[in-house]
Amino acid sequence: MNGDQTPLLKYHLIFFACYLGGAILAGFLDPGMGASTVIGIALTLGSAYLALRSFRGDHGRGLDTDERWRMLKVGTIGVTGLTFAGMLFIKAVLESQPLALALGVRLPMWMVVVVSVATAAFTALQLWLIYYLLNERSVDGTPAAASTPMPAAARRVAAKAPARRLRVLVIGDDAAAHAVAWKLGQSMQVQEVLIAPGNAGTAGEGKCRNVELPDYSVDALLELARREQVDLTVAGLGSALAGGLVDRFKALDMRVLGPRAAALELEDTGTARRLLSREGVATVGENEPGRLVDVLYMTDGSYAVELAAWEPAPAQGDTASQSPPPGLPADLRERIARQVIDPLVLALARDDLEWQGFLGLRLNLADDGSPRVVGLRTWPGAAEASLAMMRLQVDLAGMAEAALSGRLDQFGVRSNPHPCLAIGRIAEGEEIGRQIHGLDRRPPMEVKIFHAGTRQAQGGVEVARRDVLTVCALGTSLAECRLSADEVLGRISWADAPAPAWTGATG
Repeated sequence: MNGDQTPLLKYHLIFFACYLGGAILAGFLDPGMGASTVIGIALTLGSAYLALRSFRGDHGRGLDTDERWRMLKVGTIGVTGLTFAGMLFIKAVLESQPLALALGVRLPMWMVVVVSVATAAFTALQLWLIYYLLNERSVDGTPAAASTPMPAAARRVAAKAPARRLRVLVIGDDAAAHAVAWKLGQSMQVQEVLIAPGNAGTAGEGKCRNVELPDYSVDALLELARREQVDLTVAGLGSALAGGLVDRFKALDMRVLGPRAAALELEDTGTARRLLSREGVATVGENEPGRLVDVLYMTDGSYAVELAAWEPAPAQGDTASQSPPPGLPADLRERIARQVIDPLVLALARDDLEWQGFLGLRLNLADDGSPRVVGLRTWPGAAEASLAMMRLQVDLAGMAEAALSGRLDQFGVRSNPHPCLAIGRIAEGEEIGRQIHGLDRRPPMEVKIFHAGTRQAQGGVEVARRDVLTVCALGTSLAECRLSADEVLGRISWADAPAPAWTGATG
């Protein structure tokens, strides 16, 4: 369960509590079960439904295939064990003196075993049925729930959304591309996610498929999108953006998320500062005193919504990153929107710098909490994307569609409020080409590994470049995140190298 810190036990406790009540009401020892059986079965099905609804309430999404199997296994074993124990208890009670003499009832051992086995089969069937209903019955499996109720207009737009399955192309090979592709793959709207060129991590994600091309020019990527009948493209490869990929795609009425080539000039600090100063937005250089905080937005060209904010977490490691940043002023989000985002978006529109997609903002907070802009980014880095996608609890494909349709103001956004920690692994020059060990073990459900410089090789996964991967962990505290991340990082190593010490988010 990548994406939340809550253990599965919580959901199964919900299920078990209702199940036991239903089993008692069903009175399966009574030959004439009748209405009580119906009540018991209804409560049992209802309990599974409540458990899964609780999961989605915490996670903001449905279950992927691995999570379904894991919960199915835990639920079946747990319910069967409880049933067996309960039957043995009933057997002991019924055969005790003087109850057995008074009632004249005995419970043979074969009945204990048969009922337990039947319960296991019935539990597996009902859990899988509920999982299917919760994950497949609607096009959008992860409702866009905001911290405030979704506006009625947003609900109407969602209700009118076309019931179609999207083929999405993500262009990039870094940890951000992996994180974005992973999040898109969770959407019930998405049929397949193609990643060009991708990495060893994206190759193993559900619904994802890496695509290798002789070159990654705009022409080659355009031909790929046509050949694969792509509905939506997320452009994250810098060379393709600089080559005018977004401009070419839009000229052909192809849906693409990313800034036009002219907007890339704003990644230059001097250019961005001149535009912002013209709009009265406070700017400052990178090395000025103050607290550095990064914020990632999605913009549709006239409106922007916050996805996540993060900052370095030196107490957790040399360059570890955490989200959300602790102890920020209560009114900071409102001040950033009013003093920075609103004038910036207006300036972009006024200057015909069409920008639909991710917008990264590095801020320097003064002593009084006033936000001052250090720089802009057109594509998130490893820490930004990992933390944002890990915490995001809405359908990213639906958000992308809203951004391209100019209706982000009608799209509710919600993020997991608990801490999230991103820790990166880097390799030295002589380690490039070495095999990576420890990736074959599935990480804990609250941890996700996002690849950057990895590639598939004959012997397994190899180091492809210096920024190798980012481990992202959710928890109820940063200390819990640290423990979870350490567990995973402690078993990842390159060939001929000792188990590495962890550093910070890269890639």
